[in-house]
Amino acid sequence: MTNHPTVRAPRFAVWLAAACALMLLALVQSASAAPGVQTWTGQAAGATPDLELTNLTVYAENGDELTNTAGTINFTINGTPAIGYCVDTARAFSTGTEDVTLTDVTSPTQQQRAIGWILTTKTPTGAATPEKQFQGAVNQVAVWMLAGQVRATNPTDNAQINAAAAALRDQAMTVAASPASVQLSVGSPAAGAKQATVALKGRPGAVVTLAVTSGAGTLSASTVTLDGNGNGTAVLSVAGAGVVGLSASTDGDASLVRVDPQVETQSTMYAKPVRVSAAATVTFTAAPATTTTTTTTTTTTSTTTTPATTTPAPAPVATVAQTAVAKLAITKRGPARATAGRLVTYRIVVRNTGKAVARNVVVSDVTPSGLTLVTPPGRISGRTVSWKVGTLAPGAKRTIVVRMRSARTISGVRTNVATASATGVAKVTARARTQFTKVRVAPAVRPAVTG
Repeated sequence: MTNHPTVRAPRFAVWLAAACALMLLALVQSASAAPGVQTWTGQAAGATPDLELTNLTVYAENGDELTNTAGTINFTINGTPAIGYCVDTARAFSTGTEDVTLTDVTSPTQQQRAIGWILTTKTPTGAATPEKQFQGAVNQVAVWMLAGQVRATNPTDNAQINAAAAALRDQAMTVAASPASVQLSVGSPAAGAKQATVALKGRPGAVVTLAVTSGAGTLSASTVTLDGNGNGTAVLSVAGAGVVGLSASTDGDASLVRVDPQVETQSTMYAKPVRVSAAATVTFTAAPATTTTTTTTTTTTSTTTTPATTTPAPAPVATVAQTAVAKLAITKRGPARATAGRLVTYRIVVRNTGKAVARNVVVSDVTPSGLTLVTPPGRISGRTVSWKVGTLAPGAKRTIVVRMRSARTISGVRTNVATASATGVAKVTARARTQFTKVRVAPAVRPAVTG
């Protein structure tokens, strides 16, 4: 059943629908959608009030002056609380409960990474105060600026909000200049050494959490703030020989989710925090033992001292594990038997079974002869359809459902092959075999003629 919500005043009173549609296409680069239920919880007297300013004059890119509300939007998605900002200024926001479509942004642009950073690090919460309402309005205006919905300079009639929103936009774009990542490496300690330098690399200003995951060792710091070049160091100390495992983690780019109501009400966007991590191991070895022996021979004429020579054992070499890598796995399921002329459904599941993020993941599927795609959801080239999955975190998976119609004349076995690939990761394939059988039609029987 579709819910029919009540609505409150638009966050933008009027906007060009064509311009809004172009902006929405830019916001969702590559995504996967799922159904959900949204309920607004931002009532002023409630536990999670919207922190906003009303009656703000906003200047659109085309020069229009619009009276608007700017601030946070509190709601639940399938019962889970979320805080978002307006990304669809053409419609009013629903103040009821309604069915929505949830779309994950899987290949974010720099502007989208900046919006995610604002959502996860700068969004105010709790009881309303003038300071929080001002910050909520600043954040919304900065999001509009990043989405290209308002002009870049003096977007409102409030000079304080304009200055703060421009500064926040610039800060967010600087942070989001490159995707969030963390690299961990450890210098090889010499034989007998009891310390090793831990080197970190990532986004400038990021706070990296360090931990010993195995073995016995002590770190000089449990958190390291990376400098302006994205570098940081710590020292690992041990009591003696052994193998020590290390991990490093930091905030990644937020996972953006777009919320589109299934009725004509306003769309929003919220973010889910993400952590990125790396791991390494280092082996400390004992110092090699060396021995020198002196033999003295005495005669009536001279004394000779001859040292015995002992060759030291070769020094063990410290080994450092490589940074964790991504690894793909793919499965494909379909009916073992099917009747000619009927619809057949195949389900493709691609997983990241590695310990690092898989980037630029693409799944492709070749349509066998005698089968035709029905409303294909991906990009078609000849008989191949492909989907840009984007980024897969370690342990994450993505499911793609493919529906095909078989020809009435088809018979025999058809093998359907799906392939998954990603940057720097080996391709993997999966196959599904279906036996098609023609429908046997009984011959027509003519009625007997009498008389």
